[in-house]
Amino acid sequence: LEELKENKINLLKSATNRYLSDTDWYYIRKLQRDVDVPSEIETERNNLISRYNTKKEEINALTSKPEVVNYELE
Repeated sequence: LEELKENKINLLKSATNRYLSDTDWYYIRKLQRDVDVPSEIETERNNLISRYNTKKEEINALTSKPEVVNYELE
């Protein structure tokens, strides 16, 4: 059960990181040239991170293998 949860969480993390990587350049630009990150980008990223945390908690709360296998990430 724990291995299934870990695999599902790793899939979730990979998907989240793919979405975040699309906007990473804003933060690099902020660090290198002190150019502000647009508020909608910050909001989008915060929502993605919040969604990740919620889904991770939901996965960890599952109590059976079928629940983990059938849990939808999207």
